[in-house]
Amino acid sequence: MTDQALQGVADTIARGKEPTPPFPWRLVQRSQDGCAWVNPGARLSVIWTCNAYDGELWFHVSVSHRDRIPKWEELVAVKEWSLGSEAWAYEVLAPRSRWININPHVLHLWSPANGLRRLPDFGAAGTL
Repeated sequence: MTDQALQGVADTIARGKEPTPPFPWRLVQRSQDGCAWVNPGARLSVIWTCNAYDGELWFHVSVSHRDRIPKWEELVAVKEWSLGSEAWAYEVLAPRSRWININPHVLHLWSPANGLRRLPDFGAAGTL
């Protein structure tokens, strides 16, 4: 990934073109590579970043709840406003030896910034 592409992401964030969550989400932080929002009533927080991995830009969305792991419905809602309803997003269950658990109440999504599917079409047989 070129420095120019990464600078483009930073410029997009600086211009306030990051995802726009629905009310009552509130922007609490903007950085060079992303943003953070909170929804105090739902006790949820989201961190959205874009960085290069293996030469490609990827969005990373962390969804946390103060007291528990976020529910599926909460994760889907955040995915749809932060990445789009038709975006491919992935949860990764790495080998135990690679686990990094800073907060036990966080789920992570990864999505290729170019919008292309990065895994086989597992739904081709009607099982997805």
